[in-house]
Amino acid sequence: MKSHPRNDSYEVIVVGAGAAGLSAAIFAAQSGAKTLVIERTGSIGGTSALSGGWMWVPGASRAKSAAEDSRQTTLAYIHAIAGEHYRTDLVDAYLDHAPDVVRRLERLGLKLSHAETAPDYNELCPGALKGGRAISADSWDARRLGKRRRDIRRPLTSMRVFGVVPQLGVELDNFVRANQSPASFIYVARKIAAATIQTILYGRPTRLTNGNALVGQLYKIAIDSGVRFLLQSRVTDLSAENGRVNEVEVTSPWGQACLGARGGVILTCGGISHNLEWTKKYFPHVRAGLTHSSATIAEHDGDAIRLAQAWRPRFVGAVSQPAAWAPVTVFGSSAQHIFPHLRSIGLPGLVALNQNGERFTNEADSYHDFGQSLIRDSQGRTKAGAYLMADAATMGKYGVGYAKPFPIPRFSYYQSGYLVKGRTLDEIARKCGFNPETLKQTIAQYNADADQGIDSRFSRGDTFYNRFRGDKLHQPNPSIGPIGQGPYYAIPITIGDLGAFAGLDIDAGARALNEDSQPIPGLFVAGSASVSPFGGGYPGYGAMLGPAIVMGAIAGQQAAADARA
Repeated sequence: MKSHPRNDSYEVIVVGAGAAGLSAAIFAAQSGAKTLVIERTGSIGGTSALSGGWMWVPGASRAKSAAEDSRQTTLAYIHAIAGEHYRTDLVDAYLDHAPDVVRRLERLGLKLSHAETAPDYNELCPGALKGGRAISADSWDARRLGKRRRDIRRPLTSMRVFGVVPQLGVELDNFVRANQSPASFIYVARKIAAATIQTILYGRPTRLTNGNALVGQLYKIAIDSGVRFLLQSRVTDLSAENGRVNEVEVTSPWGQACLGARGGVILTCGGISHNLEWTKKYFPHVRAGLTHSSATIAEHDGDAIRLAQAWRPRFVGAVSQPAAWAPVTVFGSSAQHIFPHLRSIGLPGLVALNQNGERFTNEADSYHDFGQSLIRDSQGRTKAGAYLMADAATMGKYGVGYAKPFPIPRFSYYQSGYLVKGRTLDEIARKCGFNPETLKQTIAQYNADADQGIDSRFSRGDTFYNRFRGDKLHQPNPSIGPIGQGPYYAIPITIGDLGAFAGLDIDAGARALNEDSQPIPGLFVAGSASVSPFGGGYPGYGAMLGPAIVMGAIAGQQAAADARA
């Protein structure tokens, strides 16, 4: 909706246009409800548009490996990662609805890849599988949206290679090997050339990948389902009649309006990652005064809590982890200049070093586990941070994080302070603030194991998941490679997150609950604004988007049903 907002009435109003909001809107509209999505920014997609586009949805995959799964196996796994924070009601609702939600979206046109191998992150927990639970969005042509393709939030600058965001999987592998394989080089050159032509013709690449592809497809399905959108508009307040939330007050460039929502209001406007008051309460390292840099969009600032405040909503901070942790590097002042290290820390020949110049964790574990280790290691320190370090051969082969290998120039990386270079271990230690002798001892100990493809200290490369994250062509262990000759390269990392797991409490129907654990009539919550159905555990690829899509769908259907009641 691009015109001046009128005082109008809808059956369902969704606040926030990320994956959760788009799913909620689709399922509300498909249930026959007149539906409006109000988005605070000028873009569609929120943090979901910046993501990998994966969804962890047990029972929904058509991969052959899914045949190994069962309801009992999945329950055992979720119970193991959630521990005492396991929620039977939310887990059952999630598993009951996930397969049907995915099937219905596919029937509506959502194109997905059902990966055979996408291992659960906690391989040693009961019920973990090597594949069959995670699915991802296929790349997609945004021209199908017409001029509305411009609405899709652009990926992070740090995730682009000459304008291209490689699709996770085989395409990303080709980008990693572009300077090692002629076939990969030709493949990448073609992708870059196509993106360049698309940018000249349309202002940006029209081939969407990963989270952009998921959001673009959901946006198209929502439009085709009759959902209306109001961008650059902020919901300032909610109102109720006879105790039921049924109206929003909205401010937009076109003025102010009160819009009715007979079936209810669904809050999908992000979590608390950028709200210092709430992160101090629930992120231990922030409470201790350490730095935190969230990879979520800035609008994850607790807006849902503010809007629900009048109804005394219950906030659940008692979860196994309050957020999906990830090591990140921040460079420059733009919000686009943050690089979440989601894969590169698991490549051979790269080690993570704390402020003493010592290794502190298994670098090939998931970014969420790595983040927990970084938080623990930072306790008692003046800042939360570490370095990722590699030798000349590793830098030339893979690069380090956002710093790309030859032939990409490195001047800008040095200029921004993102990349540190030292000709010797003594020089890199001095530049990073390490004790040189400690660093030398750390590298000597690591190399003694790495030559044999083992890690006696942190068991790096022992699990299938560790090796899956590495370089499959590297032997004897895809996760482990020695630190050889200089020059040496290092990049600073700090603690970040991909979204909150702590959030407003909900029931199995995605209804917001008050402090007495009673449903707030007419108010629903999904996505990072709500508590994770996994109790703060991180099961695998798509642990954020899976619940966003599924719980959003539940909220949309329930609100539509309430409108008809």
